[in-house]
Amino acid sequence: MSEKFSIQLMLHSNAADEALEQFVTLQERCAISNVILTDTTGITAHSANYRTITLQNGAGSQTYYSWSTKTGDQGALAAGTAANMIDPGSATSNPEFEAGAAFKIRSAASGSGKSQQTSVTIECERLRKY
Repeated sequence: MSEKFSIQLMLHSNAADEALEQFVTLQERCAISNVILTDTTGITAHSANYRTITLQNGAGSQTYYSWSTKTGDQGALAAGTAANMIDPGSATSNPEFEAGAAFKIRSAASGSGKSQQTSVTIECERLRKY
């Protein structure tokens, strides 16, 4: 039986902020099974002024999960409502990270961006080598 745990982060920005990055270094080998976003005030969808939130490897060369508030993409994050980030299909589902590896949550603004106060919950499963 596997052991599950979660990691909580908070992303806070003003609309003019270009990008936020928060890194997490893992103490144990694990797989990420889901990433959930909950914004305090909500982020409206817009065709030019929007935010894209991604979970990437530490180097930023691989995206595992994403959410965009761009009109036509995933769209708005309703205030106080949990939304599961999506697997963009370019990565393996439930990406595995070795102990000591880092990944990051990145929030990038397009146009004049959108302000955010977003809680990020990363659901993980410990992987043990026997």
